[in-house]
Amino acid sequence: MKRILVYLTNINLIISIIVINLIVIAFPQFKLDLTKNKIHTLSPSTKKIIKDLDDVVNVKVYLTQQLPPEVEPLSQSLKTILKEFSGLNSSNFVVKYIDPSKDDDIKTEAIRAGIQPLQFSSVKGDKFEISNGFFGLTLNYADQKETLPVASDIGNIEYFLVSTIKKMASKQVPTLLLSSGYGEIDSSEIQILTKYLSQIYQLETVDLSDTENQLNDSATTLLMLGPKEELNQEAIEKITKWVEQKKGFILLTDKFDINTNLQSSLIENIGIENLLNKNGIKLENKLVLDESSSIANFQGPTGPFLTRYPYWIKILPENFNADIPAVSGLNSLLLYWASPLTVSSPAQSLFTSSQYSWLVDENADLSPAKQEKISDSELKVSTLAAVNLKDAKIAVIGDTDFIKDQFITNDQSNLAVLMNLIDYFSSDESLLSIRSKTLDPAPIIPLKDEFKQLIKWVNIAIPPISLIIVFFLSSFIRHQRNKKFV
Repeated sequence: MKRILVYLTNINLIISIIVINLIVIAFPQFKLDLTKNKIHTLSPSTKKIIKDLDDVVNVKVYLTQQLPPEVEPLSQSLKTILKEFSGLNSSNFVVKYIDPSKDDDIKTEAIRAGIQPLQFSSVKGDKFEISNGFFGLTLNYADQKETLPVASDIGNIEYFLVSTIKKMASKQVPTLLLSSGYGEIDSSEIQILTKYLSQIYQLETVDLSDTENQLNDSATTLLMLGPKEELNQEAIEKITKWVEQKKGFILLTDKFDINTNLQSSLIENIGIENLLNKNGIKLENKLVLDESSSIANFQGPTGPFLTRYPYWIKILPENFNADIPAVSGLNSLLLYWASPLTVSSPAQSLFTSSQYSWLVDENADLSPAKQEKISDSELKVSTLAAVNLKDAKIAVIGDTDFIKDQFITNDQSNLAVLMNLIDYFSSDESLLSIRSKTLDPAPIIPLKDEFKQLIKWVNIAIPPISLIIVFFLSSFIRHQRNKKFV
């Protein structure tokens, strides 16, 4: 009888496994997403946008079947998302896969659409091989057409697809103003940012130094990236009037210009400090250093070396203001040579440094070899970005470098902060939850040396103490058993 029960148990187990696999195959939409930001689950705003489509979106995916192993995961992610989109609205979201390598006419069609063949290198059979392939797509909606030329270069695939569809489906594309005329960041340094912004906004550059140039009243947000020269009175009045109308104004600004030799020079006031002060925001002539920082690659006398560089600040998840939707879902941000802000009512902090940060003045040595240990009394939390949402719509971030291409290339999560703010100020919060869905490593919180030593000795002590407890416990149990047989 016992043998029969064992057989039945094994048979039931096998049947259960088979049934579960059949259910998974039959209903692929059922899945368990245990990631913190639900990166494998479509956002509610994505579902709403796709379900509300009132015309057909035709997606042509130009995809070579035999892709290198390193590109295949991106291909599978794209296929999965497109399948889920189609499942939400199969009649208005149609996907077609085409392999250009099998048809010269299709290859020509892809190239004319703006999708160029990619070159892949791989090692097969101890031989280095180079092959060409296609990995891009086009979207057609009504009489509009958009091309995503390199799907592997778009970061958050869900966001990029939805933002493109939303742009095509919108009857009116919102206008975003980019200021110029006062030493702002050159457009060649922010090509990645402008590529993303152009998916949603009509970008319009406005020269504030031109007295005859007026701000476009149909725009909702003015973006000023790293001005280094003092604004004239006319430009200050334009910005003041803009803010008084409760239109969005986002300022990224540096207090120090850092050259390639890590020498700093103070950037004098740009003329809108009084406007910022009235809104509870003041930028200090200091730099913030933080034990929560990134690894940097420097060139030394004997060659390149890697070291933790406290001027490259890593913002921890708990240091974002959870009350502001634009940053509440973010986990990662890196700032480079950032300056602190003093915040007073009605402004509030957007994000801060960690509790293990400190300040230095303009005469500080920025060399990685010159960073000395400071005392606990000098540690303080510093505000690195602030907003006023009560009397106006102003945001100020004490760093400009974090949005440049050379830094975004290694960490595209830096885009999320600025783009979320722009959407937030432009009264379009539908994409916030999508953009912040990135898989970020959990940062290690820096600890004081005393606490590190405590953890070290506790870890050393636990194994022998556990063995001693097990020894005495087993001896006690054995002793109790022996007493029963006496």
